[in-house]
Amino acid sequence: MNHRTAPVSLRQRARLAGEAADSVLESLREAGLHTVVLSTCNRTEVYVAATDLGLAWRQIDCLLAQRLGLTTREIMAHVYGYEGPKAVRHLYRVACGLDSLLVGEAQVLGQVRDALERAEAARVAGPYLARLFQQALSAARCVRATTGLGRGAVSVGTAVVALTQRELGRVTGCGAVVIGAGHMARLAGLALAKRGASPLSVVNRSPQKARELASELGGTALPWSHLERALADADIVVSCTSASDIVLDRHIVERARSPRGDRPLLIIDIAVPRDVSPDVGAVPGVRLYDIDQLYPDEQTRTPEAVVAQAEAMVQQEAEQFMAWLRSREAVPAIQTLRQRAEAARRQELAECIRKLPHLGPQDRELLERMTTSLVNKLLHGPMVYLRQASTPYASVEVVEGLFSLPRSQHSRSSAKEAM
Repeated sequence: MNHRTAPVSLRQRARLAGEAADSVLESLREAGLHTVVLSTCNRTEVYVAATDLGLAWRQIDCLLAQRLGLTTREIMAHVYGYEGPKAVRHLYRVACGLDSLLVGEAQVLGQVRDALERAEAARVAGPYLARLFQQALSAARCVRATTGLGRGAVSVGTAVVALTQRELGRVTGCGAVVIGAGHMARLAGLALAKRGASPLSVVNRSPQKARELASELGGTALPWSHLERALADADIVVSCTSASDIVLDRHIVERARSPRGDRPLLIIDIAVPRDVSPDVGAVPGVRLYDIDQLYPDEQTRTPEAVVAQAEAMVQQEAEQFMAWLRSREAVPAIQTLRQRAEAARRQELAECIRKLPHLGPQDRELLERMTTSLVNKLLHGPMVYLRQASTPYASVEVVEGLFSLPRSQHSRSSAKEAM
């Protein structure tokens, strides 16, 4: 599920971070599935390589339903799924930032890399998914470098500034409070500081981290106990902590609003799970936005020509991966054909040497090289045919029939393997 299919209230329940991600990976590993879990503020996605897709779907559906406390039928309206080429293309688009809330944002590239590293550390990625994610990361870097996708500082910080400008009419001179000191909070704080928000304060449960970020922003670090007082003086509040519970509830905000009069307070909650209780938006004078409402305006939107070029490159890169995947279907037939040819060569060579006992070591070595070269030349055509065939499943059957090879069950399984 992602920002298009599920509200933040549901996504925060489905988010798989830290130990939760490890638990899901372990559960699916025990079920015999190769898995990578990608979970961010905007999406929770489970990538699986399996030979029985029906079983894989059921296991993932049950896992999500169990985690959300909903029935499979209840979550069906909020989830999406892809197989084979569509799944490959989807991951490539995600890694590039084409499927992001803010098209072209760069953070997702690191999140995709972290998801792969977590799965590899748990030894659950498997060869197909490992290759897929590595290729997606490589393709994303190439697409971004070639097309300029993401150029122009498209980020959460840009969206925060655009929203502030729209709601308050200005950023310069507006007092701002950043709650949290992680990467997202830093991006928002830097964007506000650059546009002249002042005074700017950082509030975090870790005083050291608050001081470090405040120093970078040219602002002031405040202890957590001063949060309510900071709200009373602010025009803009951006909250992004890693807390699992609500940080700002209605009572805190109402008390902070008392001395403000009619001065509006803009609160932007970019955390998942949410930091700010939804009913805070009902407090008079408060304008509350969550991460799903950070839609870009014309100034932050990626040009259509850039997106089109990026989409074309993604399609090409995804097709190359699928060509590699299809080529794997021919591997068992190639191995069997080579083993059969080598066995025949050795048998005939041994019979020849038995009938010509007068041959010396050099003559025998010459026969060895000659027969090996002959077999390699005869096999070259069929090998190329199998590796480069656009329909390797049918090609394997042709070669198996021509050379009387046993029908390869492994190749049939590989042909059905999908992400």
